[in-house]
Amino acid sequence: MSLPTVLKVVEVATATDIGLVRDHNEDRALANPGLLAVADGMGGAQAGEVAAQIAIDHLDRLGGPETGASLVSAIEQANEAIVEQSSADPDKSGMGTTITAISPQDGHLRVAHVGDSRAYLWRDAELRQLTSDHSVVAELVRQGKITEEEAESHPHRNVITRALGADARVSVDSADQVGKDGDVVLICSDGLSAQVSDDAIAAVMAAESDLQKAARVLVEQANAAGGIDNVTVVLGRIETAEGESATTATAEIPAIVEEKPKRRTRLSPVALSVAVLLALAIGGTAWLWSRAFTVQEQDGLVVVKRGIPLSVGGLPPQVTWQETGVDAAAVDAVEPASLSDSARGRGEAVLLATRLTWQYGFGEAPIIPTPPPAEPEPAATPDPPPATPNPAAASTP
Repeated sequence: MSLPTVLKVVEVATATDIGLVRDHNEDRALANPGLLAVADGMGGAQAGEVAAQIAIDHLDRLGGPETGASLVSAIEQANEAIVEQSSADPDKSGMGTTITAISPQDGHLRVAHVGDSRAYLWRDAELRQLTSDHSVVAELVRQGKITEEEAESHPHRNVITRALGADARVSVDSADQVGKDGDVVLICSDGLSAQVSDDAIAAVMAAESDLQKAARVLVEQANAAGGIDNVTVVLGRIETAEGESATTATAEIPAIVEEKPKRRTRLSPVALSVAVLLALAIGGTAWLWSRAFTVQEQDGLVVVKRGIPLSVGGLPPQVTWQETGVDAAAVDAVEPASLSDSARGRGEAVLLATRLTWQYGFGEAPIIPTPPPAEPEPAATPDPPPATPNPAAASTP
């Protein structure tokens, strides 16, 4: 009798960067020999990283290796904690996060997933996606309504349909992949997958045998493609042979633009006070601008805008962050309060835009099939007893 295959993560590497547009990093990652994960937070007032950290903390308590059921349970508990804290603290209202986790266990790669942070498998010089995005465009692709190419530029491509913190209960996808010696797993936030194609990711994996270098190059490519979002990459090499303890290499990618040394000048106390107040005003405005989102009408359509209706410190007054393609008149006729210039957190705005997209953009939400519950085998039916002759019927006059 052969022993079951034992998988081990013998090398891990992580890289993360705020990108070229955001002012702080809402991504969080976990990389240890028993468990790899990435969470991409969303929400105003720095609440996105709070939600992401809650998700990572709940997984980190497990340690690993883990079964699929234990991963799902930890993610469900994280969702409850995020919802509870979001309800208790107004500053964190609407916060949420994606989560994708992989753990090697009993010869399998156990995967649990909510949102659009992806897990990939690099095997035999081929890249395979292990997760399915919980997003509007991904669902349209699955239904055959648009192609993969159309999805890359679709106006709904940023709208996710599932996240931790969105509801008191969350549906967690789980899957098992049989592991193989030499596999490399890759988990990333959409800062990579939305900016760098699968073919380009595969080219980096083929060219770089060193996982830490591969992680750095992937982050650099995301920034080179525009860097419009935080980007985080976690890589893990799988082996079946006994080996040393896994090594963890964690790297922060340095900023692309480095600040040059400046010549110091002396300011008078009055000038210094004015400069400080001005810096605080501009800095506070920039902080508010980066976290304020509104769901409103523009040119007859529902859009999500980012920023405030002011132009201060070189910031644009407000920018369109996401177009939904939904008829604003249809929404206004039924629920006018949904569209306003009131500021929301990013997570709250995304969830509202998602609901309006399904409800008014497509008429009704698509039916997403789920596996039917296993039905018990019917009990064996005993053979009927032999018919007893009816004497009355048998007798004839």
